[in-house]
Amino acid sequence: MPRSKIGKKRPIPSAKFMEDAVNDVLKHGLSLRIAAVKYEISKYAIGRYVKKSKSNQDESAFSYKPKIDVKKIFSTEKEAEIVNYLKQASRLQYGLTTIQTRKLIVML
Repeated sequence: MPRSKIGKKRPIPSAKFMEDAVNDVLKHGLSLRIAAVKYEISKYAIGRYVKKSKSNQDESAFSYKPKIDVKKIFSTEKEAEIVNYLKQASRLQYGLTTIQTRKLIVML
């Protein structure tokens, strides 16, 4: 069986670094490669957000938001409600197993 290449895993860039990198490229004329090395962000990601920023009418209104919320299943309120219920059940000596918890959540 052939070897498979293991790709690079870079951490998700912070919003401040991404905004600074895009501003350096647009306003100070910094190249994408130098900005990528300086802020340790992929040059393709910086280029993508530079392109989005240029296409906007108001270039100063650029904002970067990581797509962490995409994989969420429950809203924060619903998740807090489930956590409170499970804590209360464990305090009353009625702790649920993982399978029972899954069944309970599916019913909600």
